[in-house]
Amino acid sequence: CRGLWYSLQREFGLTFHRPLQEANKLGKKLYMYAGPSPQAKANAAVLVGIFQVLYLNRTPEDAYAPLASQAPYMPFRDASCGIPTFNLQPIDCIRVSSNSSYRTGHFIEFAETYGTQLQSRI
Repeated sequence: CRGLWYSLQREFGLTFHRPLQEANKLGKKLYMYAGPSPQAKANAAVLVGIFQVLYLNRTPEDAYAPLASQAPYMPFRDASCGIPTFNLQPIDCIRVSSNSSYRTGHFIEFAETYGTQLQSRI
């Protein structure tokens, strides 16, 4: 599951980075619409937040600040069928992206190795 998430995050970053650069050059804003689903809203917040940390070198708190205005978000939970013992908010997931394994290139290395294989299965 982690490999799939890394691959999707990398694909989002590569897809989003170029239009963002073009919008900045033209002095325009780029908007992302996630739809009305609470799950999609939370997933989009995490993707945008992690993009800012990895590609724009922002701190997790700075990346989450503009996203906080869209709260509340549906919390993430463990994948078990029982009662969840914890709930994670998007800021928690964004903080993980500042972890050294993301920063040292393992994220990119893994995604380059397995990304196309994983994407072809989706």
